[in-house]
Amino acid sequence: MKIAFIKQKFVPFGGGEGVLACLMHACVERGHAVHLLTGYWPPAGDDGYRVHVLSHRRATRALRMRSFSAAAADFLHRNQFDVSLSFDRTEYQDIWRAGEGVHRVWLERRRLFEPRMRCLLNEHLPGQRAIIALERRCVGAVRRIVANSRMVRDDILRVYGDGAPRIDVIYNGVDHERFSPAGRDEARRRIRAGYAVPEDLVLALFAGSGFRRKGLKNLLQALVHLPEVFLLVVGRDSTTHWRRQTQELGLSRRVRFLNPQADLAPLYRAADIFLLPTWFDAFPNVVLEAIACGTPVVTTVFGGAAEIVQRGKNGAVISRPDRIPEMVAAVREVVGWSSAGGVSPEDVAATAAAFSIESCSARFLDVLEETGRKDRG
Repeated sequence: MKIAFIKQKFVPFGGGEGVLACLMHACVERGHAVHLLTGYWPPAGDDGYRVHVLSHRRATRALRMRSFSAAAADFLHRNQFDVSLSFDRTEYQDIWRAGEGVHRVWLERRRLFEPRMRCLLNEHLPGQRAIIALERRCVGAVRRIVANSRMVRDDILRVYGDGAPRIDVIYNGVDHERFSPAGRDEARRRIRAGYAVPEDLVLALFAGSGFRRKGLKNLLQALVHLPEVFLLVVGRDSTTHWRRQTQELGLSRRVRFLNPQADLAPLYRAADIFLLPTWFDAFPNVVLEAIACGTPVVTTVFGGAAEIVQRGKNGAVISRPDRIPEMVAAVREVVGWSSAGGVSPEDVAATAAAFSIESCSARFLDVLEETGRKDRG
């Protein structure tokens, strides 16, 4: 088959980009002709697929999204493909991977945690309106949607109702060779020494870009009540505001901000617990990666990865990020059973065994090939 993939921008360390790269590689291995339509993709070697960099306008966020969507639609109209799959909210393709969730739900969620006036002003920005309009046209245009969690599937059905096409839930996969418990002792020694983490403190890790949305404010509030915890924070966000927050809360000695990391595996292995009290996340790969490295997690019901968390086996799920006593209790509960030796890192990692990058790609391939066959039929 001749397959077109659509992704406007490549972001280093992005979860969606990792899924897309593996999927394109799997398609090439199966003998399909693979084309990528993008606004930017970093130079790479011969990966067996063709990259088409589409010219589009970029002056504002709204213009960039609308212009890229139009450019991708024009390219697909002018070139015949058996099936097309978009990783973005675009308006002309066969399949949409709803990897970022439903935008209206994100706007609803912000109202729970941010000042009402700020939310109202934000919702009327051109960029926000453009996302909503594109998403609505995307859902109306596609023949099939791939959601990366049941949460996202249910959100699509709630917002778009009977207007939504068939939805397949395909969880993200993890590279078990790259993310595994192997080397935890060495990683623990090296990371703790490198960041001067006292041996008597629990080492916690928070990783992800979009610190506010991923609940860092709430995590710092909880850390005030967890004097036994030392926190490493990793992400692309500016840290100026957050460093000020840690100072105001008296946490400067127990919080370290790290630069973006090309490889998070050593940090996962060194950590005693991974914390992501997110406000909204379709399926944060970092939760799955941490578990695969043998590190238990605490997250919220507002992230799709909560669906793979099993209490007493690989972590705990709390009801809201701003329920600080609940978060504090969950952290202590998970650290308690993991440090007591009843659940080993290998036991934690075993709960991620079913979520491989190979199984994720295989399910995507089934959807692509089935959709392409129906179109040819």
